[in-house]
Amino acid sequence: MKKNVFIIILVIIVLGLGGYLVYDKVLSKDEVKKEKTETKEVKSDKNAKEDLITLDFDSSKSLNTKDFNYVLDTTDHSLDMYASLSQEKIMFSYENDTVKAYYLDKSNTNEELSFEHEISIEKEKVADIYIGGFGQAVGLETLFFLMNDGTVEYMPIYDAIKNNNYKSYGKLEGVEKVVKFLSATGVPKEAGSGFHTVLAMRSDSSFYDLMQLIPRQQYYKIEY
Repeated sequence: MKKNVFIIILVIIVLGLGGYLVYDKVLSKDEVKKEKTETKEVKSDKNAKEDLITLDFDSSKSLNTKDFNYVLDTTDHSLDMYASLSQEKIMFSYENDTVKAYYLDKSNTNEELSFEHEISIEKEKVADIYIGGFGQAVGLETLFFLMNDGTVEYMPIYDAIKNNNYKSYGKLEGVEKVVKFLSATGVPKEAGSGFHTVLAMRSDSSFYDLMQLIPRQQYYKIEY
């Protein structure tokens, strides 16, 4: 009799434990599945917006050039320079050796450099940031600010480092309704070698070639 009672109790415990495990595992999987689905939806919305612009890219839709064809490029030419956008501030940082090698005169190569700088700009008005280079040489790297109103401001990195002047250098005139920056290679339609540039894309897939709009000699290490 005692043996039967023990067996019944053991069966009840096993069934209860099994039910708990099934309940726990099923709910856990469902919760994980739900969480992954929610995350995926966020990523899908972001990717859909990016893919829309990228897939609809038409080189003939440049708003400020007529003599070049453009091919999208995954290389950003940022030379170990970085920018971060948070709720509190925008930070610019760089690798010390890179700056010494490309941006400073030889007489200054032993100078100790600060690696991080806060950008002086009204952060709440900035929607996105992007670092890109121009032409075929080092010294033209630029930090771009996409503003909430669709306009674009810029910071020439060489001048900012040289003069410890980390701020927006102003708005690029005539640029409006921008939604995204893309890296590209421009190729002359007639003759000549290609050059790296940054495109400021609009939602209708038209774009500005920003290399043609930044001040060419005032703030950069080399002329072009």
